[in-house]
Amino acid sequence: MIENKNLIKVDIDAKWNTLNESFKQIEISRDAIAQAEENLRIQREFYNAGTATLSNLLEAETLRQQAADSYTEAVTGYYTAVCAYLTATGR
Repeated sequence: MIENKNLIKVDIDAKWNTLNESFKQIEISRDAIAQAEENLRIQREFYNAGTATLSNLLEAETLRQQAADSYTEAVTGYYTAVCAYLTATGR
């Protein structure tokens, strides 16, 4: 019985750590989106001024989209971790 309690505690702790890591991943993804949007803005200005190629602009748009996709994955992972933690704690 003591061993089972310890295993449950370890499982809850692991799920809590996963939940915290997932939340931090959301923050990282938000920063990545901000950086990608700034890069896109700069590349668009350079393209409009004629100092950058279309491929540079398209690459910046691709990077912004990838950052947005990563954010979506991070939020999904967070909510999955919340559900796992709540289930492990009996809520």
